[in-house]
This record gives sequence, structure tokens and C-alpha cells, in this order.
Amino acid sequence: MATKLPNEILVEIISLAANIGPFRDNIAPCRGQLFTLMLVCHQWRIVAESLLYHKLVVGKELYEYLIEEHRDIHGSGKSDRCLIRSLKENPELGRHTRILEIHPRENDAAQLARQIDLVRQCSGTNEPILRLHRVLKPLPLLEEIPKLSLRKVTLSSVGAGISANAIFEFFDSPTLERMNILRLGYNIHGNWEPYAEWNQGVPSAQDLDHLLPPHRWRTSSLKILSLQHSIAHPHVIGRLLLWPALLEEFRFTYIDQTEFQDDYSLTEIEGFLHLHRDSLKRIQLGNLPEYGIPDFSLFSHLEQLWLFLYDLMKENTSSACRKLAAPNLRRLVIDCSHENHYPDGDCDFGPHHLKWLKEFLSDLGSSDPSHNLKTVHVYFKPLCRWNTEGPFRRWPGELLQEAAETASSYGISLTYSKPIMRKDEWYFRVGIIPDNRKKRMMTSAECFFGFEYSMGLTQWE
Repeated sequence: MATKLPNEILVEIISLAANIGPFRDNIAPCRGQLFTLMLVCHQWRIVAESLLYHKLVVGKELYEYLIEEHRDIHGSGKSDRCLIRSLKENPELGRHTRILEIHPRENDAAQLARQIDLVRQCSGTNEPILRLHRVLKPLPLLEEIPKLSLRKVTLSSVGAGISANAIFEFFDSPTLERMNILRLGYNIHGNWEPYAEWNQGVPSAQDLDHLLPPHRWRTSSLKILSLQHSIAHPHVIGRLLLWPALLEEFRFTYIDQTEFQDDYSLTEIEGFLHLHRDSLKRIQLGNLPEYGIPDFSLFSHLEQLWLFLYDLMKENTSSACRKLAAPNLRRLVIDCSHENHYPDGDCDFGPHHLKWLKEFLSDLGSSDPSHNLKTVHVYFKPLCRWNTEGPFRRWPGELLQEAAETASSYGISLTYSKPIMRKDEWYFRVGIIPDNRKKRMMTSAECFFGFEYSMGLTQWE
């Protein structure tokens, strides 16, 4: 009877029984449970193997866990050679792999060769993740990646960053829909080295045409693009945004301190956003220049917008409402977490933030009826410091509840991050609770508001 269960049901059963999820990062603790479940029948073994090999992480300490798991099930040794050998002996296992995260080590040619071999064996991979940190010659590895049926690619580096040149050369895949890039740079010499140069220089029009010629504009199938800690000139960002045919989601946060930092004017940012104003549905921006926020009123398909409070408050409330008057904008996320902006004073949300927010909600509620923005979510993880003085001693939950009541009076729904600290615990920390309550010990986790924050743009709830 068990063998006749649908695979979807078996995935849930085996995931729960082995205490894992289908999309997990660490499978080592469940190796015993999986081994037992794989003995039930052939169907159960196939489903368990699909969970086990769904994601492989190689080249960092976690990989040793994966090797241990692999050894227990297949009788292989502890090295990555055993994993590769087993994949060669059982090619169907590699077809289960969807996410392959690779961390090449510096100056380790043998390891790089094994990882290239691993990419070849994991033919089912469509979401490779490359952490190219100080690897001297990763080109052979990059040349193997485009041979996969790519759906999503994550690239990250340190130092001078990943060059846009290599991205256009190696990741022009017809199936690629999503790309995440940490530290995008540029190689002004025009070659396809994966690393950008420290002294990138300002690219000329000829340089940009060499980087992405006009005949390649609007040819990529990319739908989602995320750029964090960019170190490239804004013209390089603009050229990258000329690549997708129809971009639906764009995330651009944290412009690093480089020679080009001052070149990221609001005009530049608005310019490359407007390249896709007729297709963008979701946008996330953060740590913008000292000029306010872009005007989104002409973005006809924009549905959800994520902005940092620090950037939003550079505008007066009426100007902010005008710029947010996109015809289909339904939901605004205001991010006022301490790690995502430069806090004013000792707290990330105090009375002056509340005052601005209430005025904004008032202007929003009394704006033109065609303004469809009726849902606001405040993402918030305030720091709670011991014995805080001044107006920031007040429990943030009260401030946000007051804002929610104001929003409700204008027909707007305002929600905020669920607190994991009770009101009395907060006041104990800031020094208001009587001494007889101070015997209670608190964990470090209790000094934050809790919220499951996704770095991606597909999970906005």
C-alpha cells in the first residue's frame, strides 16, 4: 500500500520522519533516519534520494557533513572523490540535484578540478551558487556552468567583485530567470576575467557597447535581478538592465563606498529603473543617495515596493505620496530594521519616526481615490539596550499599534513584525521594571523583534 502513495505525499512523510525539509542546508543529522526509510521499497528510496541530493554544498566546512552522510548511505569514503565516483556509478543521483553551492578554495587546483567534475555529474542542477572568494583561476569552472539548464544563479565575491564582463559572457542562458549578484564590478580592459579591477575607471560609450552590444539588448530571459553592495559605475548597472527583455523584480541595495559612490544620483537610479517601468512588478531599494526616493507614479505594473525608512523620510509626506502613486501599487514595505539604515540616535524607531509615519498615512488616506496603496507593512527589529534614556524607552509595539490605529481610520491596513519580547520584558531592559523583576534572566534573542526576513524578492509576506 505504501508504494502506491503519490510522490508528493511521500516527500512530506519522509521529510517529517527524517526531520528535514525538501530545501534544507544541512542533511547530516538525518542520515540514520533516511537510511531506514530508504529500505522500505524502491519508490521510497528514490524519493529519499531526491531529498538527499536536492542541494549539495561543496568547498566549505559544511561539505564534510555531506560527505559523512554520503558515506553512511553508499559506503563511500570521506573525501569528495568518493562522492564524484558514486555519482559516476549512479548517474541518476546527479539528476536529483537542483541546487549546487560551490566554494572553490584559493590556489587549490585539484579541488577546482573535482568541482568541475561534480558540475558535470549533477546534470539536473538549475540553481548553481558560486562563492568566488580569492580563487585565482576559476574560468574552467565558469565555462561548465552555462552547460546546465540554468534557472537561477547566485554569484558572490570579495574585494574587487564579480565582473559584469564575465556575467554577459558565461550566463547568457535562454532558461535563466533569476540572478543574484553580490559585489558587481567591471573589467575596463574588456576581457572576460571573472574578477573586476580595483581601478575600474569610468566606462566610455565605446566600452559599454563592447560590454553589451546593442544587438544583445533586451535578449535575456531574466525576470528577477538582485544587486547588493555594487562597486561598479552606475552606467554598468544601466547596461546590465538593458539585458533583460522583461524584468519583473529588481532589488538594488547597499552601494559600497567606492570612487563611484557619488555618481549614484537619484537621476541615475531613476534612469535605469525606467528601462523596465512597464514590466516591473516588485522593487526593493535601500541606502539610496541623499536625495529622496525615485518617482514610481509611471510604473504601470508595479504591485509591491520595499523601501528603507531612512530613505523614505528624506521626502516630506506629501511628496512621498505623490511619488508612490503607481496605479497598481497595492503593498508598501517600510524597512526600519537597525541593520538596514543609519539609525538616528540610540533607537531605530522613536517618536519622530512615528510622527512622520502618521502624517504619511494621513496624506495617503486623503489622497486621490485612484491611489490604490492600501496595505503597509513595517519590517522592524529594534535594538533594546539596557537602561536606555530619553524618549526611546517606550515599547515600540505601542508606537506601531498607534500607527496601525491611525492607518485604520483612513481605510489603510498597517501590519508590523511580530514581537518576540513582551512589553514588561522591554521595560525591564530599559530600566523601568522594579528591582524584584530583575532576577529573571533573559536570552540575547529577546532584545529583538522577530521577523523572518527573506533576502529574496519572492517572499514578501
